[in-house]
Amino acid sequence: MLEKLLTAWTSYVIRQAVPMLLTLVTLTTAAGWYAVSAFKMNSDTSELVRQDTDWRRTYNDYLATFPQYSQNTFAVVSGARPNEVREVTLALRDELQGKFSSVYAPGIAEFADRNTLLFVDIDRLDQILVRLADAQPFLTAIAQDASLRGPLNLLSDAFNSGEDLPEALNQMAEPLNLAAEQALAGNASPLSWRDEIFRVGGTGTFYQIIVVQGNRDFDVQLPNREMIAGMRQAISNLDHPYKDRVKIRLSGQVALDHEEIESAVDGAQFTGTLALLILAFVLLAGVRSLSIIAATYLSMLIGLVWTGAFAMLAVGQYNTISIIFLVLFIGLGVDFAIHLCLRYQEATMTQDKTAALVDTSKSLGAAIILCGITAAVGFLSFTPTEYRGVAELGIISGGGMIIGVLVTLTLIPAYFAVMPKPPAPLPFSPRFTRPLQHKQLSLATLVLGVALSIIGTQAHFDHSTLAIKNPESEAMTTLNELIAEGIITDYTLTWVAPNEQAALDAKLALSELEVVAEVQTPVDYLPADQEEKLLMLDDASIMLSTLLEGPENARSDDRAGGMSAGADSNMGAGMGNDMNVGTSGDRPGGNADGQDNGIAGDRPGGDADGQDNGIAGDKHDNRG
Repeated sequence: MLEKLLTAWTSYVIRQAVPMLLTLVTLTTAAGWYAVSAFKMNSDTSELVRQDTDWRRTYNDYLATFPQYSQNTFAVVSGARPNEVREVTLALRDELQGKFSSVYAPGIAEFADRNTLLFVDIDRLDQILVRLADAQPFLTAIAQDASLRGPLNLLSDAFNSGEDLPEALNQMAEPLNLAAEQALAGNASPLSWRDEIFRVGGTGTFYQIIVVQGNRDFDVQLPNREMIAGMRQAISNLDHPYKDRVKIRLSGQVALDHEEIESAVDGAQFTGTLALLILAFVLLAGVRSLSIIAATYLSMLIGLVWTGAFAMLAVGQYNTISIIFLVLFIGLGVDFAIHLCLRYQEATMTQDKTAALVDTSKSLGAAIILCGITAAVGFLSFTPTEYRGVAELGIISGGGMIIGVLVTLTLIPAYFAVMPKPPAPLPFSPRFTRPLQHKQLSLATLVLGVALSIIGTQAHFDHSTLAIKNPESEAMTTLNELIAEGIITDYTLTWVAPNEQAALDAKLALSELEVVAEVQTPVDYLPADQEEKLLMLDDASIMLSTLLEGPENARSDDRAGGMSAGADSNMGAGMGNDMNVGTSGDRPGGNADGQDNGIAGDRPGGDADGQDNGIAGDKHDNRG
């Protein structure tokens, strides 16, 4: 039955070869126009998984309550000197403000400035206050006369006093000496006095993070392009004397998604082009007939265009996974045409064109149809999965296999009906074919197959979505660096509780789970030993009141607010370690994306996509 249908169809195509070719050209043109005009790329990677689930509804409610934790981009400023990092962060924040819907730098916010010292360990706070006391004469001299004359007069008085010079004088002498050396060398770059006076030992790195939110259009191919480009332009436009001394990089969910989509699109274009070139090389080396190569490429290109139109009809969009059907079709769809063409070439050695084409379709057509159906069934088996990205790939690729069969069985007979017979196949040289006939080669292939099978059993499934991202990209390298520094973590959950007591109860229950390393609630982000620290700051504010407030406005009750000058403290505040517990009435420490926003001393925090904006100060890896 199938042979009769194939014979009848092929005979009809041969008789109507020219009209059939014109029809194929017309249909392909219409399909190409539709595929391009209806093209839609859903770049929202969160929709690669089915959305109508309980956890997704809960997460959407959470983001509706706390929209500041959704789709953030981080500008990560890092350097060896905390004040230089801070000053560049201030300047960059001002450059970004007004260009995006939200720009927030927790480490330099007013709250962080006024309360940073409360989040420092008591021993470390004592060291800071001792340094402030030692530097008081120098700071007072600068406060009274901001020019170089003030500290120089102080040094002159110290040298002329006839008394032993205190060791603390080095805090003033060394920065002045450095400034003088820079001036004599013609280096006009400014000196960070704060970093010089409160110099931190070690060779660690300090970090500040600016959290940026903007509007995105997921219907375009690269929805984050404008936002990322705008931030990079702002970084490029930034004119600050310390800019060259720090590193400014982009990370966070938006940057990671942008690089993933960009990588997917670029990868599809590159691999598609490479596949076409490899295919041309293989056909030239193996077939060595321009007529057959042309027929094969025409069949593949027409099938590709039709499949693109089918994708828009059946699915309506591409995603970062389904877009790779382009490469799959080149590799699989072209097989049908190659088999049919080579069988026809062989048949023409003993038959005329018409008889050879009919005989080819009758003898090989059923096998091609069967291969197309089995390939389509294999791809369509992806459809029942909850992973929407793979399901859409299965639908598009499955339809593409059926289209490939139809195009092959129509175009090839029509094409060769109007073209001359292809030349007889050229035999390969025995020096290429003879080695393939040796038993040793078969045995070596068998052994290699067994060895590779054993190695394959060691494969494991990596559940982290970060594993599918480009590890060399800026967003990923920055994220990995922040994870290594303990600023964020790539494995967090957010538990939303109705009130504080429920959050505390949940913390106790979750802490007992083996898989949970740490649980935090908003209460945990309050600084410890506040009363003792406030007393220390109270005493210090009396000592430094004339410096910090001025002689006329000095107050003895200026507590933590007047003592925010401790720049060398480890103010790497982050929230949301391995699990965060929040309440619906508070700003929680983290969410399913770990986008934390509070201050917790040196506590790291973060999420699987690096969305942690809870850096409320400078973070150094030499802690206390």
